[in-house]
Amino acid sequence: MNDANELSPDEIAEYGHMWDGSENWELNAFHRLQSELEIVFEGARPTPREILALRKLLPAYGDLPMQELKAKIGDSPRLALGEYRNSRAQQLLEAAQRLGLSINATDTSRTSYLAILVDEEEDGHLASVIEDDELAERITHRMLAAGVPVTERYEID
Repeated sequence: MNDANELSPDEIAEYGHMWDGSENWELNAFHRLQSELEIVFEGARPTPREILALRKLLPAYGDLPMQELKAKIGDSPRLALGEYRNSRAQQLLEAAQRLGLSINATDTSRTSYLAILVDEEEDGHLASVIEDDELAERITHRMLAAGVPVTERYEID
């Protein structure tokens, strides 16, 4: 196989019914909207004002003794806060800015797909779970390329 999304002839023979129109397949696209947040300090390490603002921003840091908090932050000019769903990320961004902290957000949203066989006679749906993630991704790519209908679903937090 030349292309990373190419399926072998055996895989096409086994899974081709999912996109060739012989069965009523659809894809559910699940969108998870999230961002990774990072505080960027003014200098090589946080100033006392930034440490106090950080304590107000994150309750877990507010309860730590100052020496323990300084040790946790270290001498880095940045502090990774982790990944948050978009509504919480937006709250933290706004709060950090109000507190005078510089904060970066990197979009880490992702979409996953689930292939569903729709059985209109039985009024039912059957999900296809392919445990090999790389194979599932190649099959999804092929289904999308073939124009299999997609239902968009957004994770709301």
